Amino acid sequence: VRRIVRVVHLERDEARRYGIVRNGILLYGPPGCGKTFFAEAIAGEFGLRFQRVNLASAVTAYLGGAPEKIEGLFREAAQKTPCLLFFDEFDAVAMRRDRVPTPHEAQMVNAMLQQIDAHRDVPGLIIAAATNRLPELDPAVIREGRFDYKVKIYRPDFDARRDILHVILQEQPHDEGLDIDALAHEME
Repeated sequence: VRRIVRVVHLERDEARRYGIVRNGILLYGPPGCGKTFFAEAIAGEFGLRFQRVNLASAVTAYLGGAPEKIEGLFREAAQKTPCLLFFDEFDAVAMRRDRVPTPHEAQMVNAMLQQIDAHRDVPGLIIAAATNRLPELDPAVIREGRFDYKVKIYRPDFDARRDILHVILQEQPHDEGLDIDALAHEME
């Protein structure tokens, strides 16, 4: 992922000289494996503003005005570059159009496609999304040119959970007697 962000963000001009135009990172994996945490870590490591959009709650909020609301999200992120625009629970809006039950939901998918296409070339804007239902996403949404990178996030094993706890607790006040190994084991 560091290499991906380096090419998309830091070495963008150099990559374009060679005809490489990439953007769009789709994180997928089981619920609760840390996809959102991972996206926040990417933003933090590269000094990007993190704009998180929870699409599951946004679907009902955008009822009737989806295209304008989605366009507004992209426009806001483009104005805050360098920025990682992160769509959590992406399957709530990018479901397969052949299975979409209402015209409103189809309108949301189409609006998302239009905005991804319109903003994939904005310098300093990285578009990322997360889902735990990859097979249910519309193939047009996740194809090359929209989400060029697909990264599977696995559930953290014991060592990863322990490392995550160390990082989180590093800057936080906590009981020095806290048994990190026991806590990491319990968090499975």
